[in-house]
Amino acid sequence: MSTANGTADKPPVGFTAPLRKASLASLQKGRICIIAVEEGHHVRKGDVLVGLDMAVQKAQTECARLDAESTLKIELARVEFEYAHSEVNRLTKLNKETAASDRELREAQARLDAARLNQEIAKHDHLKAQQTYQINSELLAQRELRAPFSGFVTARLKEVGESVEELEAVIRLEQTDTLLVNVDCPLALARAVRHGQRAEVRPIDSRWETRPGTVKSVGPVADAGSQTVRIRLEVPNEDGGWIAGLMVAVDFTTRTASTVSTSAPSRLATSSQPAADTAARTARGRSSEAGEDVRGY
Repeated sequence: MSTANGTADKPPVGFTAPLRKASLASLQKGRICIIAVEEGHHVRKGDVLVGLDMAVQKAQTECARLDAESTLKIELARVEFEYAHSEVNRLTKLNKETAASDRELREAQARLDAARLNQEIAKHDHLKAQQTYQINSELLAQRELRAPFSGFVTARLKEVGESVEELEAVIRLEQTDTLLVNVDCPLALARAVRHGQRAEVRPIDSRWETRPGTVKSVGPVADAGSQTVRIRLEVPNEDGGWIAGLMVAVDFTTRTASTVSTSAPSRLATSSQPAADTAARTARGRSSEAGEDVRGY
């Protein structure tokens, strides 16, 4: 949120907001078995916040793991292939000696071809079993809700024992170690603001200390009605000294050292101009006294 009445004498006013906020929802339906946090608790990225019942999914994942790690079908297909191959060799030799018929040899060759295909099928099924194990492992992981970033729990929307549907929010989380400030800045003031510029962010309530802010974005389009531009700043808050929702005024007139040094040469050039004009007038006066024709160029 922000307000728009900012001038050189009255800086634009806005409100602090969390850097990020998220409503954490389960990708699966189920019954809540554990909620590991309370409102106001600080959590770190990756912490388990909520757990759904997972007995059935654990069993399915274990079955999938056994299939994925087993190579018995591949070994069986290899043995059958090697036996069929040896039978073809044996019958080929007997066929040359007229001790085996052409029909027997063709049947043995067919069994060899089938054994070769069964060997490929066994390898294919093994790859499918590995993929199935990965899918079940992912489904098992989805039975837990973990913090996607470090922050504070601002709401518990469900309790232990309740059921949740897919994509139903359970926990709200907000990150406040860095705060955002959005202000609607008048065009006359906004035209000089640049990305990366430092600004002074001062709470309206004087009991809160002033902090520096950094401009992160300057809106490319102005609001036609109010003739303002939306500007977003980030304010460091690692110590947790500020809270989200704090009304603040933003002073963009604070200049960095680089800005001062850039404008200094022009001021020096301006101040030295009167001295140069005085010297020129003195030279013309002396030339006139000597009888010379002096003209300005």
